[in-house]
Amino acid sequence: MMLSFVCTSIMVLSVLLAGGLTCPAEAQMKIVCAHFDPEQSPNAQTMMAWGKELEERTNGKVKLNYAFGGSMGGPGEYHDLVSKGIVDVSLAVLAFGGPGRFPMIEVIALPYYIPKAEIGAQAMTLYWKKGHMDEELREVKPVAYLTGQGDTLYTRDKPVTTLDDMKGLKISAATPLVQQKVKLWGGVPLAIPFTDLYMALQKKTIDGIMLNYNVMVYFKLNEVLNYATLPATGSVCSAFVMNKKTFEKLPPEGKAFVEETGMKYSKMFGMGWDKMCDMGRDLFLKTGGKEVQWAPSAIEKRAELEGPMWEAWIADKEKRGLPGRQAVDDLYYIFKDLGVDPTAVGYAPSK
Repeated sequence: MMLSFVCTSIMVLSVLLAGGLTCPAEAQMKIVCAHFDPEQSPNAQTMMAWGKELEERTNGKVKLNYAFGGSMGGPGEYHDLVSKGIVDVSLAVLAFGGPGRFPMIEVIALPYYIPKAEIGAQAMTLYWKKGHMDEELREVKPVAYLTGQGDTLYTRDKPVTTLDDMKGLKISAATPLVQQKVKLWGGVPLAIPFTDLYMALQKKTIDGIMLNYNVMVYFKLNEVLNYATLPATGSVCSAFVMNKKTFEKLPPEGKAFVEETGMKYSKMFGMGWDKMCDMGRDLFLKTGGKEVQWAPSAIEKRAELEGPMWEAWIADKEKRGLPGRQAVDDLYYIFKDLGVDPTAVGYAPSK
């Protein structure tokens, strides 16, 4: 009977092997990428391109699932969603995550000239590589960065070319440093949710906004704004971040991909933003909008007024044990090396 059992077992094993018995395949790692923009937006498209390349580089060992359109949370929530592992990877608007929470990232909101988001994204990636944001992004794995173009002043009823033109105008400004800048110019800063801007402008609750041309596409603000004052300065920074445990679970080739492609995808995020701004500018001009320039005398006066703003930011950070001046100077020279000249309003490194 034993011989019969052995023979039967050998026959069964032979049949299974002939039928292609193999060891169980390695389980596919599934990660969730989420954002508040719709799937058709440039930011979402860049994230999907990143996900596709990650899948290809890992030979299908990693699979991306997407949740766009704000289904997971509001704009200021995605850093925490990633750090807590609710979402594996996202583009987090750090400026909306709470005032003062990311102090060394706030530097980009100072009056640097940022002609293109592609340049701003490169600048913040290089700034990050100097270690300035390591502490405040310690809860996540940074991958790439995005800024806007410089914040442009858009007005409804009259062009602004001097600071006298600015007096008393109610301007929506999203972050504390932008609000401070509006106040220095003689305006009255207000914080209006993006979705309420159209109605606020239509009802003349506000006289203008400080944002980028892409809002003309997203919110049709070209219908209620008539003037854009250039050049623009300052922006906010978003970070494309991954959950740290998710990163550690990636296969080696996946980790290498994340480490090696940060600048590539920072540029892509910036190029997508610039594309939307180009579309918004065309829409603005086609519906009768006009571009005007800050008068040279206004730039000089702004430099005088905004100079203390830089020094106050530096002093505040250094009081907290952070390298405020080094951060400001590093970003200044990064922009200059990227060809931005003039580089800032109201500040130049002493050395």
